[in-house]
Parts: sequence; structure tokens; C-alpha cells
Amino acid sequence: MTYLIDYETIALVFIPLILVIYASAILSAKKKNKLCKEYIVEKAKNSAFVIYIIFIIAVTLFPILIPPEDPDSGFKVINLSFADLVKMWEYNKRIAIVNIGGNIALFIPFVILGRLNNYRAFHSFKRCIVLSVILILLIEGAQYLEMTLGLAASPRTADIIDVVCNTIGVVVGWMLYSLLLKNKIQQKGNLIL
Repeated sequence: MTYLIDYETIALVFIPLILVIYASAILSAKKKNKLCKEYIVEKAKNSAFVIYIIFIIAVTLFPILIPPEDPDSGFKVINLSFADLVKMWEYNKRIAIVNIGGNIALFIPFVILGRLNNYRAFHSFKRCIVLSVILILLIEGAQYLEMTLGLAASPRTADIIDVVCNTIGVVVGWMLYSLLLKNKIQQKGNLIL
């Protein structure tokens, strides 16, 4: 018997778990009389980042099959060429746009949430790019393993196009956050005058 673990299952298990942890942290702080608006906002931002990481994992790595099936599907497991993007564009522009746009959009919130939480890895652009590319490569490597081991319930490809588009999303996220921060500082400056 084969079991399918899909992203809805992951969401139904982990998101409530994170919310329970968040609620217990709030209750614990309340009991210690250390509950304040800043603490609640900090915990909410941390929870949003963790939920987003779960979302990335769920969208990119699930559904999977337990136990694995025969991995010989004839499906292309790795793509290190941009020629497939041209073929996809010629075949169906809408699918190509959704694929490119989705891969760019996937990592925009990653950077924004990381910077909102003031995580050290997001303090500099270089560190942010390095961390993000490592995460992106880990995801693509996991997709490759899923296909070669027969775990993937739907065809996946470890794809250079995904790596490039995800990295563009990181840059866009960095720029958006920087623009929002700049506007916020300017607004505060105008209020002081």
C-alpha cells in the first residue's frame, strides 16, 4: 500500500503546531508579566517566517509517496540548460510566464520576512544571497533525490531556471524591503518636521 503525503497534510499538521507554540509563548510571557506589544509583534513575525519556510518546503517538495515507487519514469530529472525555457515559451507562453513568475515570487517573502525579523543572515545583501542560494540549491537537490528515489508523486526537475528565478526573487525581495524601509524613514522624517 502506498501513502501520499501532500502539502495540505503538511499545512494541517505544522501550521496549527506553530500557532500553538506561538500562543503558549504569549501565555507564558503574560504569566511572567512580560507581555507587551513589541513581544507579541516579534513572536508574530517569527511565526510568519517559520510558516513561510514550511510553505516553501510544502510547495517545492510535496506530494511524496511512501513507500517510493519505481524511479524509472522516463521524466527528465535534471535540467542545466536554458533551452527548455525557450521550448516552454514556444509551446505555451502562459505556462512559461506562470513558471517564471511563480519561481520569482516564491522567494520575495523569504527576504522580506527575514529582514523584518532582523535575522543576522539578512543584515547584508551578500549574506542574504549566499543563504538564499544555499537554500535554493538544497531544494533543487531534494527534488532531484525525490525523482531518482521514486518519492515524487508528481514529476519534478532540478532546474537551473528555478535557481535563477528564485535568486531574482531574492534580489527583488531585498529591493522591495529597502524601498519600504526608505519610505518609512522618509515618512518619519516628514512627521518630525
